[in-house]
Amino acid sequence: MTYAAWTIAFLGIFAGLFGVGSQRWLFVPIGIGSILLAAGLAVVAEVRRRTPRTVRGVARVLSVSDAPPGTVFARCTMHAVIDAPGIPYATFTVREPRVPVEEWPSEDDMLPVEIGLDAMGAVRRVRVLWHEIAPRAAPAAVYDPSEDGFA
Repeated sequence: MTYAAWTIAFLGIFAGLFGVGSQRWLFVPIGIGSILLAAGLAVVAEVRRRTPRTVRGVARVLSVSDAPPGTVFARCTMHAVIDAPGIPYATFTVREPRVPVEEWPSEDDMLPVEIGLDAMGAVRRVRVLWHEIAPRAAPAAVYDPSEDGFA
């Protein structure tokens, strides 16, 4: 799209100068309009290039750092395989600065992720969608008959 903008700008300058030089005044507004169109195309191309594209997928956790005891949130580093439409399987290191300990992942967990892609389709960012994960249930208490007073 950028090449098209440069081509239209060049043709607009040529048409405008041709109209002035040959005193055919119809070509001057055509040239000015072409230059404005080229500027608009250049702006749209730059905005589209800088706007990140995101894809939703899942990540299977291969390894994860240990959850620290006695905290509510902690930093988590995990290695995961990403599965998303249009992205080949690849292993990524995901570093999350604030993970709820009650939702701490373990190996082989499937986590919902949002993958940020650049204009060329390369992975730029992987973000785990923690708000879509149900908190883990507390482990069931083991029955101890001595606590009932019958033993």
